[in-house]
Amino acid sequence: MDPESVIAEVAETIQAGHIRSHPDINFDAAPSTAADKKEPYTVHSPRAHGDDISHDGDDDDIPYSVLRPARKSHNLPPLPDLRFEQSYLRSIAHADTWWKVLLITTRDQVI
Repeated sequence: MDPESVIAEVAETIQAGHIRSHPDINFDAAPSTAADKKEPYTVHSPRAHGDDISHDGDDDDIPYSVLRPARKSHNLPPLPDLRFEQSYLRSIAHADTWWKVLLITTRDQVI
């Protein structure tokens, strides 16, 4: 037998072994979704202005909160300026002893 047919036969055997002959609807059904409760949409023909006396124009208004939503205030602190820290870390990268780090730190702070 060639290896591809053996692999296919093993895959078929595993797949067939996992098929339940008596499935339980409580465990094997997918949960309900919004698509399960679909309602058909009906299109109404446009009415001429003044056809309906009881028609109130307020129903067609868009709320102000939708047109101009309130701005979200972000109370975040300003970003720190890390240029000094980056240059300091770059300058001490080649220091191999603690006294060289101390010397570089003193030089950077004094000068």
